[in-house]
Amino acid sequence: MCSPVYWDSLTHRRVFDRNRRRAVPSLMLQYLAKRFVNGALPRPFKKLPYDLVLANSQAEIKVLTRDYRILDHAVVASVPNAVDPVPRWAQQTESRNDEYLLYPAMFAPRKNQIGFIKAMRNFPHKVVFMGGPLPSRECEEYHLACRRLAPRHWEFLGTVQHGSADFYQVLARARVACLASSCETPGIALLEAACLGARPAATVEGCAAEYFGFEGEYFNPLAENQLEAAVQRAWARGRLEPAFSASLARLTWTQTAAATYGYYLEALAGLREAKNVQPVRDR
Repeated sequence: MCSPVYWDSLTHRRVFDRNRRRAVPSLMLQYLAKRFVNGALPRPFKKLPYDLVLANSQAEIKVLTRDYRILDHAVVASVPNAVDPVPRWAQQTESRNDEYLLYPAMFAPRKNQIGFIKAMRNFPHKVVFMGGPLPSRECEEYHLACRRLAPRHWEFLGTVQHGSADFYQVLARARVACLASSCETPGIALLEAACLGARPAATVEGCAAEYFGFEGEYFNPLAENQLEAAVQRAWARGRLEPAFSASLARLTWTQTAAATYGYYLEALAGLREAKNVQPVRDR
């Protein structure tokens, strides 16, 4: 069984590379070589030797099957990402007079906070970052570079304990939540923010549009003008309708587990049929 978090595109690699201190041209060369080889063959060169492949979206399945050969008998399906149940008290924020633009992500080159800062530095409203650097020297240096580049009045909250009262309060007060990453599938933090009403503005790389549809705004993470325009549109539209946020909040891990179990049974049934193996009877 394989449950990948997989995405690959030239844009994805360029965003990641642009935010690193040292460029790695081989990232782009490897991608172009892979696309050339796969394009010249009737089927992709590399194989995924799994009987069950569960992605988070149809977009991810499309990229997986473009880059890898899947076993003929394999069950390939999409099981959506999920969120913890939102406590009732977290939905009852007193006042939203202090709404802001939220960037809910750990600091790492592929999360593209620097691209966001460059695009939004003249944004007239409050901007808040939630998350600290990933535990590596590169990410810690990237975090410091972001803080130096950002306007002084922007807020960096650092790591906020997941599921805490502070965590839900930060999400609930956001008018818009943005992720300008190299890809998102779609980003659990963005899902959690949307469950509490923040309108998503997200990278087109990945599958955010499958989750948020017309309620979100989308942009090329390499294009600063697109990023700024998408955030401005999201801000102008305002917070999500409660009914839509409630529909996202129903994407719980319990539902995900039930769907996963169902696909396991389907894959096992397929294996028995393919190999003519009789099921073990209960004694």
